[in-house]
Amino acid sequence: MLLGFGECELDLGRRELRRDGALVHIRPKALDVLAYLISNRDRVLGRDEVLS
Repeated sequence: MLLGFGECELDLGRRELRRDGALVHIRPKALDVLAYLISNRDRVLGRDEVLS
């Protein structure tokens, strides 16, 4: 699954973040949080929900 935002693309299958086509190194936990936030961008998320 490919998620796009701004100049960035998050490839969940490959677990890669790219900005303007260039690979951005990101820690696995940060990638998971970013994917969760993008997948739920249509609603407000509480701190506890994000941390769990």
